[in-house]
Amino acid sequence: MQGKRIKHKNLIGISIVVLLLLVLFFLARQSVLFPIRTITVNGDYWHVSQTKIKNIVNRDIQGSFFSTSLPKIRANLLKELPWAKTVSASKQWPGIINITIEQKKAIAIWNGVALLQANGQLFYPLSTSFPKNIPVFIGESNTKIKSIDLYQKMTPVLLKDNVTGELKITRIKITPQGNCLVTFNNKTVVMLGDVNILALFSRFVAIYKQVFEKKQKIPEYVDMRYSHGLAVKWEKSS
Repeated sequence: MQGKRIKHKNLIGISIVVLLLLVLFFLARQSVLFPIRTITVNGDYWHVSQTKIKNIVNRDIQGSFFSTSLPKIRANLLKELPWAKTVSASKQWPGIINITIEQKKAIAIWNGVALLQANGQLFYPLSTSFPKNIPVFIGESNTKIKSIDLYQKMTPVLLKDNVTGELKITRIKITPQGNCLVTFNNKTVVMLGDVNILALFSRFVAIYKQVFEKKQKIPEYVDMRYSHGLAVKWEKSS
């Protein structure tokens, strides 16, 4: 009999614990008792407003502080913010959700419809958010890495020869035949062919001041595919 009473007491004790846990679980999910009161946003998110970020988070808040799913918030922010490279989310008692966003960095506009990262990956934000100070790369899908490599190697050449203030690359086009054409901020297009591209680019930059600086006209087109010279088409006089 004593053994049965002990078992009975144990069952009552277990039932009380389970009931308390169920009550605590129910209470923990009540937003009235444990609401999310504050959403903080940190990081480099200048292409997206804080308001939009907070609206996405608010939409995904499910009930209380305890029941809100951080993985869901992270996933939806990454899905709905094309500029977001990484998103971290954490909870801070009482009632705070902290969001930190690392933004993607665009090296160029790809074919006028997407942005290109230095690793060759594309992303597709609204065109109104495209940066104004990066070049446009034109080419087939398999020329993305080649365009990036050329741009990264051409830029120091301009710096070295102190013509950056005069010449800035605004477009690099790789044709289906592999020919490279570089367009500068003064609208000059330079044909560099498909071999020795960097060498020909360096030669153009080296002779730029000597050949073109004192001219009244801006060269419209320069063909560098000559062993010992170049061909120039001058812009027409207005």
